Amino acid sequence: MRAGETFGFLGSNGSGKTTTLRALLGIYQPTAGTLHIGGKTFDPRDGIRLGYLPEERGLYKKEQVLDVMAYFGRLKGLRKAQARRWSLEYLERVELAHNAGTRLAFSVSSRILAWAPTRRR
Repeated sequence: MRAGETFGFLGSNGSGKTTTLRALLGIYQPTAGTLHIGGKTFDPRDGIRLGYLPEERGLYKKEQVLDVMAYFGRLKGLRKAQARRWSLEYLERVELAHNAGTRLAFSVSSRILAWAPTRRR
């Protein structure tokens, strides 16, 4: 893969797709094996930027799009104002700023959260 690429992770039930992604994100500690990115051993604490959009997103459906995006930005280490600003700029860039105040619904949320803040600026 090249930097910035998006890909799907396919495999049968129980093949380890979710476990692998959770290990890459630092949610699980791998019990064996190593992953190399750019020729170096990968460690999620090194700040490599990965995003993950699981099938079950656990969305806050009663919240507004901008609030949920800013919340995820805060989880990634942005300050509150910075997360809101980044999120609004992103919504503008993908021509969805008109949905910033919309309560989450599947049609809007899946498009928005596929692009939610996954990196520090």
